[in-house]
Amino acid sequence: MTDLTLTDHLKPGIEAGVYTIEAEHAVAGVKEAPAPSASRTFTVQGPRFTLDPTDVHALYPPADAAGRFGDTLPHVALATRTLPWERARVEAAPDTVPWLALLVLDAAEPGAATAMTVEALLKSAGDVHVPQLKTVSDVESKMTCQTLELPLALFQAVVPRRAELPLLAHTRDVDTSAQAGDGDSGQFALVVANRFPAAAAGGTRNVAHLVSLEGHDALLDATPGGPDRVRLVSLLSWGFTATPDADDAGETFAQLAAGVARPRAGERQDLALGLPFDEAASRHAPSPPPPADPNRRVADRLADGYVPVAYHLPTGQDTVAWYRGPFTPQPDAPVKDAARPFPTASAGLVYDAETGIFDVSLATAWSVGRAMALADRAFTVELIRFRRGAHRLVDLVLAGLESVHLVNPPNLEAIAREGLIEQRFLERLQADLAAHVAGVSSGKTAPATGLAPGAAALPADPVDAVKALLERDDLQTLVTDEVTGDLGPIAGWLARLMLLENVPFAYLVPHPELLPIESARFFEVDGNWVGALVDGALSAGVQSSRDSWFQRVVQQIAPDAALRRLGAGAGRMSGLLVRSALVSGWPGLTVEATANGAPTPLLRSELMAPSVLLCLFDGVPDTVRLRSPHQTLHFGTEGGVVHPRKLDGTRTGAPITVVPDLYRPGDRRVLDLAGGLVSRLATEVGEPVGSAVLALQMLAVPEEVSFTR
Repeated sequence: MTDLTLTDHLKPGIEAGVYTIEAEHAVAGVKEAPAPSASRTFTVQGPRFTLDPTDVHALYPPADAAGRFGDTLPHVALATRTLPWERARVEAAPDTVPWLALLVLDAAEPGAATAMTVEALLKSAGDVHVPQLKTVSDVESKMTCQTLELPLALFQAVVPRRAELPLLAHTRDVDTSAQAGDGDSGQFALVVANRFPAAAAGGTRNVAHLVSLEGHDALLDATPGGPDRVRLVSLLSWGFTATPDADDAGETFAQLAAGVARPRAGERQDLALGLPFDEAASRHAPSPPPPADPNRRVADRLADGYVPVAYHLPTGQDTVAWYRGPFTPQPDAPVKDAARPFPTASAGLVYDAETGIFDVSLATAWSVGRAMALADRAFTVELIRFRRGAHRLVDLVLAGLESVHLVNPPNLEAIAREGLIEQRFLERLQADLAAHVAGVSSGKTAPATGLAPGAAALPADPVDAVKALLERDDLQTLVTDEVTGDLGPIAGWLARLMLLENVPFAYLVPHPELLPIESARFFEVDGNWVGALVDGALSAGVQSSRDSWFQRVVQQIAPDAALRRLGAGAGRMSGLLVRSALVSGWPGLTVEATANGAPTPLLRSELMAPSVLLCLFDGVPDTVRLRSPHQTLHFGTEGGVVHPRKLDGTRTGAPITVVPDLYRPGDRRVLDLAGGLVSRLATEVGEPVGSAVLALQMLAVPEEVSFTR
């Protein structure tokens, strides 16, 4: 696992707390005047009584999941990798021991969370141990927090000892380049429980609490007198159900992966994105019905990924039309070049005269693209500015061609060069202009009249002149060459559009049965749909036939610039949609795709909903793997056995069976970390065991599911 680095701890540069800075100024040789001094107090804020949800990256087992979790130690992955060491358990005594611990309780044990203010949390009438905190501000005392009250005996049975706490928190630096989601930093802190969940027949409900041990240091290794209850701050809690190993039903990674990779009754066996269809009535049947058969027409449309939608005709009638988004079960033939770009949405409508049904797919794409462009003021401004620049270029060329006083160069590029008039004037000065003026002044030479030698006459119809110019191939080449350099903002916006960013999901997947719960669906991206989407976006601000001509020019160069911005190859894209608890339960799911053994670039990987993942590939892979991310690899045993590993990950020594002497007395679920297990591991590994080395010994192997064409 070269893309995973484990570290025992990572202390911040300064811990959370209240600090005072004192400064004195002494002047040498001056004794009479008192030395000036100053003192300032400041507070370093940090989580103490509440935890921001953004600080939590992942939970294991996932919240509300049910599965074979009995031989794993629950953990929480924190997005702030210094968080477990940002406070000290005892004020003014900072060390590398974390102030957080993860406790696991089952349904039969007392321990319900209760909301109260911090002021109430810290009050005790002698009937409960409360955190012994000295520096609590007025603002903090009014805050509301979640508290957990446990019997003292249960607290001391399940809470880690002082020597065990450093073994139950570590940092992980992970390569997240191939992971799904929003691009996490790759740096995490993990707090691990020391107790296995209860897993009785039929499943046992367990609750994990991330608690603060600040102010409770005196209770960790001693049995104090007084109250028989302990009140803790519960910063985070979640529940899950652990089932016995013999139970096949559940929501572990392996169980969920097997579900999404297996087509269910009535679903498409190739896991392609599309509604179920009657294969016997379609063209895929061994003996397909004739093309005119109505059942075959419907079956063929469904096989091609279409869904029926309600359609309101411009005439006011309501009917049914076919619609398919950009995700198709197989590639489609491109639309004829003569039809593109679509000037309006109606131009993208396809009418089947034999059935009397419209295909509204491309018309819808055009409308979506136009609406998105008009909704983005910055893009529309850039597009209009860009178009005006091209208009100025065309006007300059036209003015040069129509000049009756200057002889024009033979090509349009020279005409469009800035400073043409000044250049021609200087040429006349350098030639015979001075002599010609002297001759006219002396009366020896008659003034020149009419057109310059070789100049064209003024056109009879200016509109025809513009049309004739716009029809010239060399003008299109000139405009393409001159304006391509200004495409930066437009190309960037179109690149994101071509990856379907911000396109409403209902247009991508127009029917819920296209993507059922706990499913994976593969598709190719329809270039026709994306092209119509781009046409609609580039139609913003078109007001004249000249604008329409320019849109055709931009339609050729802008998508190419966008593809270069994407780094895409031939522009053929494919993708994968996953709707599963795999996505929500394992944030940062790793996605790897290959074609003929070579990696297929991942163009986009984004969560469309907490449990829906969209991936787009540059090309069509033949193998796609979903792998559990390294930051959420859980602790546990393999059938009750721990295999010692060297620092390079290879196994060494004899397997260690987690027998009763490796548990705390009286609880077969709480590991005796500082005693039996760590001592045995240190002997087998041949070096001291810290939290990183312990994590290496107990980390589960990454799990994965593969899809192969």
